[in-house]
Amino acid sequence: MHAKLKMILIVQLFGVLIAVVLVAAPDASAFRLSMNGGNSLRVETPAALYVTDPGGSLLKIVTRGASVPGGGTIADFGIPAIAADGSVIFGADLRGEHVGWRIFRADLNASGGVRIARALGDSERGAACRPVLKSDLQPVVTGDGSLAFIASDQLSRSTLFRYTNGRLDCLVRTGDRTAEGHVISSLGFGSAAAAEDGSVIFGGSIVGEREAGGREDSRTAILVVGLRGRAQEIAVEGSRAEDGKRYGRGFGLPSISDSSGGALVSFVNRGGDESSLFVGTAKHPHRATTTGVHTNAGTLIYLSLGRPSMAEDGTVAVKAASGEHTVIVVVRSGEPVVVAQDGDRPSGMAVTDADPAALRAGRLYVQAVDAESREHVLSLSAAPLGGTPLRGAAVISGALSVYPESVNVNRKGAVAFLEESDERSGSNAADRRAASEDAGSI
Repeated sequence: MHAKLKMILIVQLFGVLIAVVLVAAPDASAFRLSMNGGNSLRVETPAALYVTDPGGSLLKIVTRGASVPGGGTIADFGIPAIAADGSVIFGADLRGEHVGWRIFRADLNASGGVRIARALGDSERGAACRPVLKSDLQPVVTGDGSLAFIASDQLSRSTLFRYTNGRLDCLVRTGDRTAEGHVISSLGFGSAAAAEDGSVIFGGSIVGEREAGGREDSRTAILVVGLRGRAQEIAVEGSRAEDGKRYGRGFGLPSISDSSGGALVSFVNRGGDESSLFVGTAKHPHRATTTGVHTNAGTLIYLSLGRPSMAEDGTVAVKAASGEHTVIVVVRSGEPVVVAQDGDRPSGMAVTDADPAALRAGRLYVQAVDAESREHVLSLSAAPLGGTPLRGAAVISGALSVYPESVNVNRKGAVAFLEESDERSGSNAADRRAASEDAGSI
């Protein structure tokens, strides 16, 4: 899903085993290394894809190594997305008859059990622009079951694709102009998020007028595009927000959600020593909270650039920090309230420092670690810190170990995630080399 190890160097130093990892190859397989006590090296990889059914029970969709329609076997998984009808969209890296990344749809309501099919069908054959899939695309799903993703096209242009009703379209490409007249110079891979009405929000950069000397003025931006028309600029580096302050260069992953008054958006922007969470409509995002603000658990000193979890009423959950503690902050009507921190142990587990996975109907979905260092998905009430809701947290993933930051929750509260497998190697060189090769090092 993320990066492949180019080299793993294991050093025995003063009785302590140290692993040095050099990261490269963005189109490689996903795995994680951790120490397992003594001289044991643990290689962790996604093993299977799971989803909760309408009754809340866990259902295994497919495992690594399984054959898929059209040929090939699954060597790796991408982060899943779950549609309103419970079907799951996921990327998979194939080996064997067909090699490379493909997108699949798992239909849970098919007769005879789960049906897995290629999500794009044969649409790529007749499309004017076609995706070149080199890594996990992190596809997103709209309310009508359409899917969207950012990838390179056959001309190596960064492109926002939409697939719906058997048709593959290119909504936005580098070189296109925004509704405001600027040229889009890049689109952020993995940055897309979709609303129920089909609108897609994403990060990228735009080019304005040439500066003195002929250099182009490239600025980071948050953009949104509907079913028709050009992409619109929501926030642009250097432009002024509604309070008159200018946006900084650092934009986090954006979110979008439907409400009775239209689509709402949220994102974190970082400039200088200050980070701020913006929430509002695409035309009028406002600064909802910022570092330096006092909360029920102290002063905020950090806001994550990860994707905020956003409810339909505009309530937003983000990872933050206060003092020495990592916290989860829920912002309602501009008021930040800490609902969990790294010392909390709901259901006997420690909440991880991952960004919250979702905020649905007043329930917050997070990942937490048990006493054996296995990660799980928890659902807990988004109530202020110190109340009883943390003690009543529900474990969604059962006894399964969840691969970090692979959780996706639809608007009905159905959850999809990747199960993590543990592959342990011993301390001798041959075992370490085998672990490295299994993990996909180059």
